[in-house]
Amino acid sequence: MRSHSLARATGIPPSRLETLLNKNPDDVTAITVSELENIITALNLDALEAILRADTFNLIPDDRRDRYEPIIHVLSAIFREVSATVLQAAVELDTIGDPEVKSEWTPVLKDVILQRIVKEIAVAAGHRTRWMLDV
Repeated sequence: MRSHSLARATGIPPSRLETLLNKNPDDVTAITVSELENIITALNLDALEAILRADTFNLIPDDRRDRYEPIIHVLSAIFREVSATVLQAAVELDTIGDPEVKSEWTPVLKDVILQRIVKEIAVAAGHRTRWMLDV
């Protein structure tokens, strides 16, 4: 999509859009959440997938990125469901903003979730049987 078409689709003035998309690190300016949402929507992208790509594709050579598209879709679906489920549980348990919810829980919860995901991927790929992985 050309910059003027993107500007029309996002409602962001062309000069502002050009500033936001400038590749010169010295000229980078902060983007607002609404501007980012408008750009992602105009490009017909999923916001979570766009963030995952931006975060992970820096680790993957350009010529190999297509191979990783399926896992980006899977991770997006997993993260979306996990966050929705955790938020719903917090609402139902009335713990939103509760001082009992601590950031120190993050490493433990992350490890539990990641271990389970890796085990299930191994089972699905046929590399291990479930009983061997102690699932």
